[in-house]
Amino acid sequence: MKVFISWSGDLSKCLAEVLRQWLPAVIQAVKPYYSPDDITKGARWTTEIAKELEEASLGIICLTQDNLEGPLDYV
Repeated sequence: MKVFISWSGDLSKCLAEVLRQWLPAVIQAVKPYYSPDDITKGARWTTEIAKELEEASLGIICLTQDNLEGPLDYV
């Protein structure tokens, strides 16, 4: 099962990193997508993210006090 992990900002990014490592250890069928690790260098990131979102069975949005009301910096 593909899981898309969305984040924005430093704290949210740290949370997303932890989830990316933790999820497969708990549920072996999970294949998380975390953009800093999974986007190939030089790839068109908007196209790649759109493809991964379309293929994902589930999405996790990492919200923190820092990004709850701020603009979306990164997906």
